[in-house]
Amino acid sequence: MNSKFYILREFAENKVVDRERICHTYNITYSEFDDYIDELTVCDKYLSKIENDKCDYPYEVSKIGYEYLDKYRVELAVILAAGLGTRMGDKTKDDSKCLLTVKGEILIERLISQLRERGIKDIVVVIGHVKEKFYYLKDKYNVKLIENPEYNTKNTIASFHTAVEDMKNKNTYITVGDIYLEYNMFHTYEAEPFYAGPWTEDCTNEWVYLYDYDCKVQGVKVDGTFDYTIGGFSFHTKDFINRLIELAEDDYKRAGTEKYYWEDVLVNNIKILPDFYVHKIPSGVLKEFDTVKDLERLNDEIIVLKEKVRKIFNQTNDNFTITKLTAGLTNNSYLLTIKDEKYLIRVAGASTGLLIDRKNEKRNYDVLAKYNLTDEVVYFDEESGMKISKYIDGAKVIDLKNVEDIKESMKLYKKLHSLDIDTGHKVSIDKVLNSYMDVLDRYKIKFIYGDIDMYLKKCSEIIDFIKRENRPHSFTHGDAGYCNVLKFENNYNLIDFEFAGMADPLTDLALFGICSEMSIEDTLKLIDVYKACEVEDVNNKEFLQRFKLDSDEEKIKSLIVSYMALDILSCLIWHQIRVTITDIYTYNYGENNLKIFDECYKYLKTKNIL
Repeated sequence: MNSKFYILREFAENKVVDRERICHTYNITYSEFDDYIDELTVCDKYLSKIENDKCDYPYEVSKIGYEYLDKYRVELAVILAAGLGTRMGDKTKDDSKCLLTVKGEILIERLISQLRERGIKDIVVVIGHVKEKFYYLKDKYNVKLIENPEYNTKNTIASFHTAVEDMKNKNTYITVGDIYLEYNMFHTYEAEPFYAGPWTEDCTNEWVYLYDYDCKVQGVKVDGTFDYTIGGFSFHTKDFINRLIELAEDDYKRAGTEKYYWEDVLVNNIKILPDFYVHKIPSGVLKEFDTVKDLERLNDEIIVLKEKVRKIFNQTNDNFTITKLTAGLTNNSYLLTIKDEKYLIRVAGASTGLLIDRKNEKRNYDVLAKYNLTDEVVYFDEESGMKISKYIDGAKVIDLKNVEDIKESMKLYKKLHSLDIDTGHKVSIDKVLNSYMDVLDRYKIKFIYGDIDMYLKKCSEIIDFIKRENRPHSFTHGDAGYCNVLKFENNYNLIDFEFAGMADPLTDLALFGICSEMSIEDTLKLIDVYKACEVEDVNNKEFLQRFKLDSDEEKIKSLIVSYMALDILSCLIWHQIRVTITDIYTYNYGENNLKIFDECYKYLKTKNIL
């Protein structure tokens, strides 16, 4: 992958660039990014320094930089819009999928506008079914219309053939006309051939990419779950499109290829075509639809929820409302109102099935139901991760500046740890790290923040120390951030038991500090607050003895710092997986946390723990 090109393009398209976001997007490490910046500024002179104290990388593309980029200018876009769309039934009998309206915009007009935004002037639309309905596009957008006369007897290989003369010797986008892109994914410049790979949870009967760490396609397979599938749009350099045309024309002329998609040519000839790449598309960005029901869901994102609510609550009429709330890092939330009752619907985010055991989460809620510690769950689907709980009016996240809120949080976690619960699910941080590393490897995601082997080696030292201590376990939250403690009226509750299980209670204190962006010093102060808390029906002296908190204060502090370091690395890997797959991004998440990791390791070394 030509990473240096993509970094230069980022500077051409954005006044301020964010290193972490670029590294996530193009699967490059921090050190690789910095090396490329040196090349672009010192060696190539493609970037020039500017005065801008508001950004970390104050550069702009130089004149020779734009001359270099101009070699990669996209010259043509071909939109395939000839199909019958038979799976839409009567909806497309006298209409085209490409001309349907999604979220107030006609699909093909939105695509054309997005291409125009990127300065792509030459746009060819291949038409066939209800061709007359496309004629207005010529005057409105100055596009070229070409007719595929075989649209009803052959598959898309015929539409590809129709556009061959336009595509020869041109850097070309090819896109179907019935996709909806949440934001503009086209560019003025492209350097390498690729086909889009939208993230798909269920890949049944879909082509799924096989690729390396550079995203170079090695092959395809059919079927699977949680992967990148072929779909949407592609880009082809002059050399690549010319070779693809040769192969496609041979197939087009050959008998028995009438049902070929043009992508069949691509897939069947991977070994003899020039290298091409998968362009990973985050979940929910590129949207396609095959049926009327799919279209309805595109236009009304909560229609699926409405259907489930009717079934769960036995509602025959729409005498309820569903309102989308602010999306979280992991899940999406909705407010459901049925008459005078309010509920919170939690819909599991994309890829969470890779990282979270929903059966374990349901078991956690079942076990906790009688203790009045958490939200009241009225429905839980362990397959999808959908959860419905009673909505708490006036509830808000605790204030970290409020000393009383901190005390009540520690008291709540202490009460949780005191419960006589054993779910049988042991939370082992080394197993968690290994499972996250498996996900990185499966999807060829680089650990962008530094030398992962070095960090894993340091974590191995820390894990050895923890194992030697043979700490007692209790039921722990596993994601004990301040944002999972709700305050309402004079009460406090815990929410989100996705990662809960049996572990050392000190892990929750460490997590609380990390998620609150506390320093080591401030996190260690939590132990005194925690130990001093008086919990109803709990003998504090016996509790402290049970969990070995009544002696060797320095050892306890070292354990908390150890858990902090381990949790930071696991959170960083988790965050990178989520950003890659979902495009939900937290600014400089990595840099801030790595500093704390290094401080934790230094602390433990100083204490002669490692």
